[in-house]
Amino acid sequence: MHIQGTITEFMPEVSGVSKAGNNWQKGGIVIETGGDYPKTIAFSAFNERLQEVSSFEIGAKVNVEFRAESRKWEGKDGVARWRTDLSIINIEPVAPAQPVAPASVEPIPTTGSLPF
Repeated sequence: MHIQGTITEFMPEVSGVSKAGNNWQKGGIVIETGGDYPKTIAFSAFNERLQEVSSFEIGAKVNVEFRAESRKWEGKDGVARWRTDLSIINIEPVAPAQPVAPASVEPIPTTGSLPF
């Protein structure tokens, strides 16, 4: 899935060691979409994606490719709950709009008599 928006916030980074003994880092961004009804969306980024995300600044317009994944868990009260995570797969800056070249207009000949 893809979405475009402006970075409004960076989430705090956390790190740890997996059960397999591998180091990991997690952080993320919050973007706001444009349009008449803008939405605020939080994305998580792990390891090398976190490094890519960190290269942007607040206010940057970005295209985010992401994966949505939900997980079910049971609370202490025995009630099943769901958690959805939007993980960044790729993030790129929005290319600036290219200026439109003005249409070429042929000049009106000034020699001879007018056509009317």
